[in-house]
Amino acid sequence: MIPKKIILLTLATIFLAGCSVVSNDNPGLFSGTRDYKMEIVKSEVNINTIEFVAEKNLSVKNLLNQSGVEYKMRGDGKLRELDGVIATASREWNIYIDDTQADLNTIVCNKCQLKWQYENLNN
Repeated sequence: MIPKKIILLTLATIFLAGCSVVSNDNPGLFSGTRDYKMEIVKSEVNINTIEFVAEKNLSVKNLLNQSGVEYKMRGDGKLRELDGVIATASREWNIYIDDTQADLNTIVCNKCQLKWQYENLNN
């Protein structure tokens, strides 16, 4: 049998010293910036990129649906989750179209630049 002192000493060491896990794949609250890039090409030649045969202008929501990026919305129309990263009490997902903040119903022209940012609420 293992003496109780050894078990208590081991548990105390773990709890007092702490444990840390480093993961680059987990975009937590304190991690650095994570970039999400999506390239949309209307081409029959480039077979390595996602292609859309759609109208010239789409809403951001339609673009997400067609691209296969997983997302969940809250009741107020904002994103609750984008590509597995959940909005929290202190951070949320914002979309910028040509450096102007927009929502999921905004129409995106085919030459617009979209940028998703996971930002603090006080920004």
